[in-house]
Amino acid sequence: DNAIEACNRVDSNKVIQVKIISNSSYAIISIRNTYKPNENVTKGIEHGFGIKNMKGALKKYNTNLIVAEMSDWFQVTARIPKL
Repeated sequence: DNAIEACNRVDSNKVIQVKIISNSSYAIISIRNTYKPNENVTKGIEHGFGIKNMKGALKKYNTNLIVAEMSDWFQVTARIPKL
């Protein structure tokens, strides 16, 4: 939802990229989308819980969520071990 909402606020070049790379040991999942940097977004009481929830879920698998902001791109990436 966050990626879609962020793209809807961009005037042009609305892009969402999902990349999944997998081998026998782990999967890397990366989601990247265009967004307007430095724009305040108010979604009410649940604003900001998406990334917090993802970080909590990944903690169970002893891995981290990497969050990066690059110019007009926002990206989250996780390397998840296979069980």
